[in-house]
Amino acid sequence: MVSIEKRGRIYLSAFTAVLIFGDLAIKALFVIAGSLRWTQAAGTAVTLLSLWFLWRGSKIAYWYLVVCMLAALIYVIWVTAATKIAALVWIAVPVVFLLLTALAPATRQFLTAQRRAAGG
Repeated sequence: MVSIEKRGRIYLSAFTAVLIFGDLAIKALFVIAGSLRWTQAAGTAVTLLSLWFLWRGSKIAYWYLVVCMLAALIYVIWVTAATKIAALVWIAVPVVFLLLTALAPATRQFLTAQRRAAGG
């Protein structure tokens, strides 16, 4: 594995960690509020499955997650723009981080190497 692929693995590990911990933190807040529905738990399962396919180098999972991050960023800006700027910063910064790490050339190089290693 070359240097850029190693950096891509670090980026993808950070992407995965932030996405998983953020998702679990939100679900924990739902549990505390007593409003967790089974569809939200199923969403966590879809996220974990998408991340598993992403780690294996799936192009579909990559673009699915990139589109989801873009949609989340647009939604966050739309919802919080009329309220407080602090809410926009606290929510948008992690989403921008996720989007930038996913779109980094090193991440794409690592995913290409993962696809080659898997034979696809």
